[in-house]
Amino acid sequence: MVDFRWKRTDHPHWKYRVTHKYRHVCKYPMEHTQRGWIGPYFRPVSADNAVILDAGYTWNGSNVVVDTATDMLASAVHDAHCQGMEAGAYAQTLKNWRMAAAEYRRNCIEAGMPRWRAWARYMGVLVGGGNEYKWRGSLRRLMD
Repeated sequence: MVDFRWKRTDHPHWKYRVTHKYRHVCKYPMEHTQRGWIGPYFRPVSADNAVILDAGYTWNGSNVVVDTATDMLASAVHDAHCQGMEAGAYAQTLKNWRMAAAEYRRNCIEAGMPRWRAWARYMGVLVGGGNEYKWRGSLRRLMD
């Protein structure tokens, strides 16, 4: 495998595309529901908690803040995790959503982003995103 490589696209929704196959071992484990391919370019691999982004995998980058070199891998892996939850490869739980956000923060720091900025972005994901997972958990608590 090579270092994480990507390029900008012309697509109106998917801003970036992986140009070389990349395997990323995640620090924060995601709870899987199945193994295998999700879409044509992304595979969750549960044996060693890795994600494989094949050449051609596309993602939309950061939704609220400006994308930088220090968040490209982080945003690609985060989007892959969210797409994996949406597609059913990962359990659609608040815990998994939080693990994906924590992995985003860790990857930003490892790419050289200052810790305070990575923390601010992480908090933005926790506060502003994942409402379907927050709601689902709240509804379950009300029904118990």
